[in-house]
Amino acid sequence: MIKFLFFTLILSFIYNSSSRAETISQLNLNSSKLSSKENLKIKKTFGHNMTPNTYTLSQGDCVAGFYISSCGLTNNFMVGTSPWLYLNYNSQTLAARYAFNLNSHQRLGLQSTYISSYELPNVENAYFMESIRSHLTLTTFETSLITTHISLTYEFFFEETRAHSYRRNPFNDQPYQFSLTHLTEFNISDRYSIQGEWGMHGLNYVYPQIYTGFSFIFKTKNSAFQLGASMNGAPRSYFSSEKIDTQFDYLDNRGTTKSGIDGKYLAQRDFAIHPEIQWQYFF
Repeated sequence: MIKFLFFTLILSFIYNSSSRAETISQLNLNSSKLSSKENLKIKKTFGHNMTPNTYTLSQGDCVAGFYISSCGLTNNFMVGTSPWLYLNYNSQTLAARYAFNLNSHQRLGLQSTYISSYELPNVENAYFMESIRSHLTLTTFETSLITTHISLTYEFFFEETRAHSYRRNPFNDQPYQFSLTHLTEFNISDRYSIQGEWGMHGLNYVYPQIYTGFSFIFKTKNSAFQLGASMNGAPRSYFSSEKIDTQFDYLDNRGTTKSGIDGKYLAQRDFAIHPEIQWQYFF
C-alpha cells in the first residue's frame, strides 16, 4: 500500500512538471501587476502546514494574522513570522518564501522556516525544540477551477526533546525527515475554495505514514479565513479504531518507550490530527 501511494506521488510530480495545462489568462501570474489585497484567486491563501503553495505578496504589501504575519520585499520574495507558533508552541520563527514563474501556468517556490522554542518556567509541557523546515513546491494552474501544489519537505532537528507533532519516531535515530505531499485547490468562486491534501510523511522513517488533509476557505476584499485539519498516521491506524497519538511515548528515536510497551506496536497504531486554521488580513 505504501509503495503504491509513493509511486502514485512520483507519477503525479512528473505529470505536473511536464504536462501542458490550459493557460489561465484570467489569473495573470505576473505578480508585479497585481495587488495582494485585490487579487482573490492567487494572493489570498498560504496552503497547508505540510504543503504550502507558491503565492507571494507583492512588493510593499503585508499580511497580519494568527497563522502568519509577513511583508513582500519584492514581488517574488516575502519574509515573516508565525504568531500561532509563538503563542501555542512557545516557539519563535523566522520564515522566508521565494517563488517565480516557470511558464504561463507553473510556478516554483522554496520556503524555509527556522523554529526555536523559548523557555517557559514552571510549564511542564512546554516545547523544547529547534529545527529548520524547508519546502520545494511546484504549483500548476490546471484550469480556472483547479490548482495543484506538490511539495517535497525536509526538516532537520537540532533539538527535539519535545518537538511539534509533525515529528514522529523515525526508529532510526536520524535527526531529519522527508515528506512528499500534494494539495489540490478547488476554486469554486473568487470567494470560496476547497483544498484537499494527500501524501506520505516520514519517507525516511522505518514506518512511513499516510498524510491527508482538507480545508475550506472564505475570502473577502481584505481578508481570508481557512478552516480545516490534516492527519498523519501509520497505514494500519487509518483503517482501524486502534489509533494512538504516540508523540510523547518514546525515550529516543530508536523506538524505546517510556512505559516498556513494544515500540513497534505503538508505531503501527500512531495517528495525529493537526489544525489547518488561518485568519489573515491583507493591507
